[in-house]
Amino acid sequence: MTQQTDDLLLPILRAALDQTRSAACITTAELDRPGPEIVYVNPAYCEMIGRDETEVLGATPRIMQGPLTSRAELDRLRRDLDADRPFIGETVNYRRDGQPFLISWRIDPVQGPDGVTTHYIATQDDITALRRAERLLSAEKAVDGSVSILLSHPADATTNLQTMATDIASAVSDLVGYGRAVVVGDVRLGTSRAAFAVGARHGADEQLMEQVRLGPGTVQSGCDDEGRCWVGCALASELGGIGGALAVVDLDQAELDFIDQAAVGRVAECGRRALSSLAEYERQRLVAIELQRDLLPETDPVVPGFDVVARYQPGAFATRVGGDWYDVVRDGQRAVLIVGDMAGSGVRAAADMGRVRLLVKVLLQQGRSAADALALLNQFCSEEDLVATALAVTIDLPTREVSAVSAGHLPPVISSPHTAEIAQVTPGPLLGIGGSPHYPRSTITVDDDTTIVMFTDGLIERPDELIDVSLERLAVEVLAANSDDLARLCDGLILKRQANNPTDDIAILTVRPSHRSGVGEGSG
Repeated sequence: MTQQTDDLLLPILRAALDQTRSAACITTAELDRPGPEIVYVNPAYCEMIGRDETEVLGATPRIMQGPLTSRAELDRLRRDLDADRPFIGETVNYRRDGQPFLISWRIDPVQGPDGVTTHYIATQDDITALRRAERLLSAEKAVDGSVSILLSHPADATTNLQTMATDIASAVSDLVGYGRAVVVGDVRLGTSRAAFAVGARHGADEQLMEQVRLGPGTVQSGCDDEGRCWVGCALASELGGIGGALAVVDLDQAELDFIDQAAVGRVAECGRRALSSLAEYERQRLVAIELQRDLLPETDPVVPGFDVVARYQPGAFATRVGGDWYDVVRDGQRAVLIVGDMAGSGVRAAADMGRVRLLVKVLLQQGRSAADALALLNQFCSEEDLVATALAVTIDLPTREVSAVSAGHLPPVISSPHTAEIAQVTPGPLLGIGGSPHYPRSTITVDDDTTIVMFTDGLIERPDELIDVSLERLAVEVLAANSDDLARLCDGLILKRQANNPTDDIAILTVRPSHRSGVGEGSG
């Protein structure tokens, strides 16, 4: 390049730097103090740092550094420039008035004809608003995502609330980047309250959180006499029955000054909505459970000459409660044991279950056979736009002969001390298909050591397992239990299912000939 060309380009290059919207700064290559020395800044750079050109030229870029400027980033910058490598990084710088802001900057070595670095050129952008928006969006998505996960995975209410509080604290911590996040509070669930606490320490933390809890809904902040600062917001919702607080503590004044306090309030509001959703969901679940249990027998039924034990276990959440039922109907010289499962879930399913259970009980008490009762029940379900399955096992009490009729329901497990197998029951159609379906009667062979285990699909179904495999697995579990205590058998099966994260409700009805004297007594 000729001298004449240089003379023509230099003014153009200078004008380009002066007019670009990115802040640009050129310094000498002397990295040790007091250098490097600033030899050029463009107007965008002066505007970004709030300083005049005359104030900056001849000074060092260190005048823009402050308490929150990352020492690790500066050390990395020095290593890269010492090796004549370009540097790209982010850190906090300060304007002339002391206001911190986040910059993204790139520094490139400028080398002379001999390959020796003579200067550095730095281009910088204020990315404070961009990073804050990104972090706020990420925090809100994390809290909302946590609600979705918790509502699709089973756990008790207290565990769910504690997990939610942990996720809120984590989201706030990522948003702020400094200090220690604390979340405490409680939620009204029916007649009781469930508490949650994350990150709180005894003493000062407890006093502070109580102060924040009782304060207004806006973001609060402050510092004590020793310079320890905090920022927080109440987690309160009268409608959701929530009381509590969210805070970031263990801050210094510089960190408090740089925190986006409005964003903390936004995440707190998101947290309130999340906790309210979990609380409302749990309240709906409790209502459905109460309705379901009110519609089921209060105690284990009594069948002369047989021990009978039943269990109902609601699913993890409200949308999984309400469809399963069991019953035992005594009619003269027979007893009919029934388990069933309504399609759908929640309070509506529980109410529909109550209607179906009552109707089949009335039909059986009128002396109809189990097959005829299911046929009439099918007609009712069709007219009411309901769908259900049911299994009815009839015991002839004088002869102890047992037969089964299935309306699309899973067959029972037949167990003795040394074997357990799936009963061979020919299934009829689901209840609710209409028409005049036939429900065939299947005979089940039992002896004095036989246990019949009837159940709904919530006990065995797994999304990654074929139903035949699930049935065989249940037979193995029943055999392994080898329990003379039917209550212990039922409870053990439910506990095993809970360990595999059940989301559906479960009904179990077990029966075996009584080994005790005094025919006519049942056990529970």
